[in-house]
Amino acid sequence: MRSGPGADRSVAKPLKPPQGCTCNCRADADDTMPGNLRLELPLFAFAAVTAADCAIAATQGKREATRRLGMKPKHVKCRCTE
Repeated sequence: MRSGPGADRSVAKPLKPPQGCTCNCRADADDTMPGNLRLELPLFAFAAVTAADCAIAATQGKREATRRLGMKPKHVKCRCTE
């Protein structure tokens, strides 16, 4: 289930929720760490989280994207409504 070179890795800016803040996050696998990459897992994973403010939403979004990735991330990028 590898993500090929044509896979869309862009992080879309989320729509503003009625209350709070939403963040879309993407975790990218660390390919410089020996033994980190697992062939059955994709090289990146996404998560979207809504929380009371953007700092909380970004923290939770990064955590969830990393959990979904299933390996050590090299980068975790987030785009938030504010």
